[in-house]
Amino acid sequence: MRPSPDGAARPAPHRAGRLRALLLSVLTLGTAPLPAEADEITTIHAPSGPWIVETIHRAHGPHETPLLIVGLHGYGIDQRQMATLVNVRPDLPNIYVALRGRYPAPEGGYGWFAVGLDGDRIVFDPAELTRIGDTVADLLPHLADRFGADPARIHLVGYSQGATLALHIALSRPDAAASVTGFAGALLPAGGDPAPSPSGPTPVLIGHGTRDPLISADDIAATRARLERAGRVVELVTHPVPHVVSRAGRADIETWIERQDGVAPSRRRPDIPPSDTLATKDIGPTP
Repeated sequence: MRPSPDGAARPAPHRAGRLRALLLSVLTLGTAPLPAEADEITTIHAPSGPWIVETIHRAHGPHETPLLIVGLHGYGIDQRQMATLVNVRPDLPNIYVALRGRYPAPEGGYGWFAVGLDGDRIVFDPAELTRIGDTVADLLPHLADRFGADPARIHLVGYSQGATLALHIALSRPDAAASVTGFAGALLPAGGDPAPSPSGPTPVLIGHGTRDPLISADDIAATRARLERAGRVVELVTHPVPHVVSRAGRADIETWIERQDGVAPSRRRPDIPPSDTLATKDIGPTP
């Protein structure tokens, strides 16, 4: 945080104008439809405290330890939003779970860290972002152990504010996951970037809607540059959509996870047409 003249810490400002709509959209889109409930909601107790976790998909093979996909939802909603974001291959041993954010959003639902308005500027606390990033990164091996998944095959997928968090983890904690995906989100300016990691490249997939009113092409370019300066290997996919994940984007995520896991490409499932038609249940209220 930036110190004020009186020495007190103040949240660092993010750009306003276009992004002022970010907070306003919490109020206007907070009633967006939610996906149907998934298999199981449970509370997992970790050193960082209790977490609400929803199991969205579970497919065990006879001999192979499953990979683990962990979803991070957008601001002002909850883990149910992630139920339609990843099209999990049914014959691939995997477990797909979504976490509920631990920050109760004032407008309803949950988030990962607070955002606010200071006049015409959006503000956030970089220390809070760092704390929740470290907390989620530390939680991932506990989730693998809890669900009997392979701790070396954890794939982190975030949407909107969850994407911002996932990308922050890719930047600051490159050993936390085998790959990181962030759709409709970008890195926030939260201090100096880490030195390039000697531990590995950490592949990152960024998905951007070219009609997104909240995340610009400049935001994506800056995010990609920061990740690549830190030694991450970044792939970008774009679709002509607003602040949503299209069906084509969902197929991109599925193919990405399979490729990072060394799995031969699967035939596209019949419910995933090769188009950018919006999957309406993927519409989330805010970053």
